Amino acid sequence: MPHLSVRNHDMNRPTLLPLTLLLFSVPAAAQSSSGVRPREELTTGFLDRSLNRINLVQDRFPTLRGDSLRVSVKEQAFDTSDIDLRGRIFASGRAATSFTAHAAIMTTIIAGGGNSSPFSLGAAPAALVTSTTFASLFPEPDSFYRVPGISVQNHSYGSIVESLYGAEAAAYDTLAHNNPTLCLVFSSGNSGGASAPAGRYASLAGWANLTGNFKSAKNVLVVGATDSLGVLEGPSSRGPAHDGRVKPELTAFGQDGSSGSAALVSGTALLLQQAYKRQQGFLPPTSLLRAALINSAEDAGTPNVDYQNGYGRLNAFDALTTLQEARYRVDSIVQGAQWTQNITVPAGISRLRVTVAWNDLPAAPNNATALVNDLDLQVTDAALLTYQPWVLNPAPNAAALSQPAQRGTDTLNNQEQVTIDNPAAGNFSIKLSGTRVSGHQVFSVAWQLDTADRFRWTYPSASDPVVAGSRTVLRWLSNRSSTGTLEWSLDGGPWQPVAGAVPAQSLFYVWQAPDTTGLLRLRFRSAGFPDVISDETVISRTVDLRTGFNCTDSFLLNWSPVAPGNYRLYELGDRYLTPVAATTDTFALLRKTNHPSLYYAVAPIVNGREGQRSYTLKYDAQGVECYFRSFYLSAQAGDSAEFNASIGTAFGVSALRLQRLEGSGYQTRTTIAPVTTTSFVLNDTGLHEGINWYRLQLTLANGAVIQSEPVSVYYFPRLPVLLFPNPVPTGRSITLLSSDPGRYSVQVIDMQGRKLYERSINGLNNGLLLPVLPAGVYVVRVTSESGVLDTRKVVVY
Repeated sequence: MPHLSVRNHDMNRPTLLPLTLLLFSVPAAAQSSSGVRPREELTTGFLDRSLNRINLVQDRFPTLRGDSLRVSVKEQAFDTSDIDLRGRIFASGRAATSFTAHAAIMTTIIAGGGNSSPFSLGAAPAALVTSTTFASLFPEPDSFYRVPGISVQNHSYGSIVESLYGAEAAAYDTLAHNNPTLCLVFSSGNSGGASAPAGRYASLAGWANLTGNFKSAKNVLVVGATDSLGVLEGPSSRGPAHDGRVKPELTAFGQDGSSGSAALVSGTALLLQQAYKRQQGFLPPTSLLRAALINSAEDAGTPNVDYQNGYGRLNAFDALTTLQEARYRVDSIVQGAQWTQNITVPAGISRLRVTVAWNDLPAAPNNATALVNDLDLQVTDAALLTYQPWVLNPAPNAAALSQPAQRGTDTLNNQEQVTIDNPAAGNFSIKLSGTRVSGHQVFSVAWQLDTADRFRWTYPSASDPVVAGSRTVLRWLSNRSSTGTLEWSLDGGPWQPVAGAVPAQSLFYVWQAPDTTGLLRLRFRSAGFPDVISDETVISRTVDLRTGFNCTDSFLLNWSPVAPGNYRLYELGDRYLTPVAATTDTFALLRKTNHPSLYYAVAPIVNGREGQRSYTLKYDAQGVECYFRSFYLSAQAGDSAEFNASIGTAFGVSALRLQRLEGSGYQTRTTIAPVTTTSFVLNDTGLHEGINWYRLQLTLANGAVIQSEPVSVYYFPRLPVLLFPNPVPTGRSITLLSSDPGRYSVQVIDMQGRKLYERSINGLNNGLLLPVLPAGVYVVRVTSESGVLDTRKVVVY
């Protein structure tokens, strides 16, 4: 178990800060200290959990799901009816009044339940979520977080580019200091090519362009965006902070913006909190989360640390194993004191990484340097050589800001990192000095030992089905300098080539998966090293789920067949999809009394393992009623009519009939039996002048008969206007049918030649309500621009 020692400091009941500092946490009446409005930092919602190894966490630690932890999503409101959040929403009392897709996507990335599709599974799918408005850019009061137990707040929005430590930044540092287990995560912004309007880095395009001064807070995580291959996105906002501090601290997948990147880190933080709480019984200090996440990040961009990628790409799995293996310490230090932790480095280690992080006191707004308490990290190896942390050159020019990090004393950041490549085996000492400390400063140290020549598959894992014939990004972690051959095998059969001369350190390969079905394994072969074989997973086609019919008492679901022909049907329960049945059929007939849910999905089963689940279907929203999907007139020529019709399923249907209304009732015109398809083209001739009514009739195998809604067909063999009924009772309407609406007008004339009524015919079917006329004979005259077309006598009785 990890060593936890806090002297004169209760992390759950922190010493309150002076009133002058606490004032920074009070929400302002204005939207921000500079009066600007927040805006969402766009994403279209494409989610890839594999780049940042979240999928591996979910495979190896399936019970870590963020259960009972609470996250606030600060921006506009998300849709509370979203099935991916079902049963896990709690009210904050501060939700926005406007709903946006952006908010729904961010919440799904953090904590989506995977109900709408396999791709809507978030990082922490059991966490409880709430919406919090970003009408004010200041944080909420401490009680907002403490009373419901909110432990993470996500901020996927920005304002204008600001390079300063403003009132909002100080307020968030105050919040984090007073609530040391509250993790605050911000997107860096999508203004990577912009320049700061003022300050030390003013007019320096491509640098210091975080979108909002609140992102210059010290006790938070700011996250930049990469594409699915781990390459920094051009629009992702860069550091440094106004005083040269490292920003962003991390990057994560965010192909359409840094909003999604922040959401992935927020979801990962929930998983780390749950893992720690299981071990210790209480939440970890956020300084430990920051230390573990930064220390485990995969180096990207310029080696070690830079102002674009921070300390590297999020690696959720390595961060989690830092906590699981207790490779950390939490303690406190005072002015002038030195703290030491000895660790043993075994042989065969390619890199030792050590990171310290602490929640610093807030600085006064607009301070030139934000750091208040300064701790200094050093690591001493077995030969008594001392290594200092990596520091960057903060000089305000592009050349300096682009320089690789050098070892030195860090006087700016409240996290520091030391790495040692190829360390000799022996005892190492992690040393921390209280260089400038007010009171007791709590800190967290995390370390990691990377094995030399390692190669570990990370995607697909055993729980990541591969879609047959799809573009699939294979992923692994490796520090080998060699190249190798990628191969695949199906059902334990012979190995087949994927690609040769693949650099192990490329960490991915884009593969067009074969169109096949079975249990898939991958292998990396490299001369001088043992073969590395992946987990076994399913490769199969996806299932296309449809509504067959939706009748009063039951409904039918059917789906496309996928080899080998075994399936598992799911329905949506109180929170998640739950299995209904295993079947070898490609349909399921369900009674509504037993299955009140409206949402269903199906997955193929291959050799006892589940393949890619279908998208979830809301069966009553597919345009299918009780068997009938559509029935309409598709063409008409003379007295002939052609109809298109479709039904949801042919299951249980013995005959289909096209019927026309005659004087004695509907008469069958065409019969199709047996019914083996679901789409039909039906023809009829001999239309009557005026309105013809048609319907479909289905006869089911059990003898039941179902009729469609009727469809009308108008036929004008002689004149473009028809009139009926005739005679007509006084005070009743006459119906006028027109083949060309808008071209004609109608007049009613009595037998003395007086015009009693006139109107235009604007529709195909026009109800003509005559004035109350005495019984008698009248003339109805139809005219067009070219003159009188027709004159009819009408009898009113």
